[in-house]
Amino acid sequence: MYFTGITTNVPPGSPVPFNTEGVCTEGDFVHTPGVFTSIEVVNEGDYLVNYSVIFNNTPQTQDVLGAFALYLNGVRVDASRFGTQVRLQNIPAAANTRLQVTGEAILSIPAGGILELRNISGQTVHVFDNIAGAPVNGSALTIVQIGNDEI
Repeated sequence: MYFTGITTNVPPGSPVPFNTEGVCTEGDFVHTPGVFTSIEVVNEGDYLVNYSVIFNNTPQTQDVLGAFALYLNGVRVDASRFGTQVRLQNIPAAANTRLQVTGEAILSIPAGGILELRNISGQTVHVFDNIAGAPVNGSALTIVQIGNDEI
């Protein structure tokens, strides 16, 4: 899953949006059409889940920071908490600074489990859709079932 084509704000505690499914086996995941923030995992199993978010802060601050975590059925997965912070000399520099956070975890997900990626920092993050005029995926989430011989 990934998010592209629009820049958006994600307040503290809120889920990161996605709007494109990408390649997956039909029926493995369910989400609402258009922009979605939660993904239902249809099949029980162990999954490797990794994510990436490109952002800066809104409003602009000298400290550009962000932290994210996966939530499974509304409960934070502590093994998935990752973040970064950069202190800049002035706010105009912060306006042009983009950071990227990546994270991953292996999760045992029950059938029908609901997965979200949330902003766990105390700052609103501004998820970007382009860098230096080039379109990019502002957020991405990869979910791979592991240990299933039937795939």
